[in-house]
Amino acid sequence: MNHEYDEIDRALFALPLEDPPKDLHQSILALTVYAPSEAENRAGLWEAIAAGFSLALAAVLAWTVFRNPAFGAQIVAAFTLFGRGFADQATLAALTAGCSAVAWVSLMTFRPARVEVRSGRS
Repeated sequence: MNHEYDEIDRALFALPLEDPPKDLHQSILALTVYAPSEAENRAGLWEAIAAGFSLALAAVLAWTVFRNPAFGAQIVAAFTLFGRGFADQATLAALTAGCSAVAWVSLMTFRPARVEVRSGRS
């Protein structure tokens, strides 16, 4: 290894350095250490509308079931029919195939592999 500086290195080290800005230290601290904490993530407009709609629908359904017990029996029958649909083997096979396809595609990377190329110099 060559531990001696050549002329270009000596010339570079001889150049005068520019003075840093006056408030550099304070601005770095203000952006890092003294930075305000992130605000809480608040729900956006569409999320608030969806939550309000869901709560209103749940309240209406609860009130309807409370006032009319026959309606509650119809809801239970609908859920039972929906559950029987999942008991079918063809439905379960289609759901399994779809979910596994989604899982495989979400785990795939579509970026090309990067190969580290070594230059002739070391």
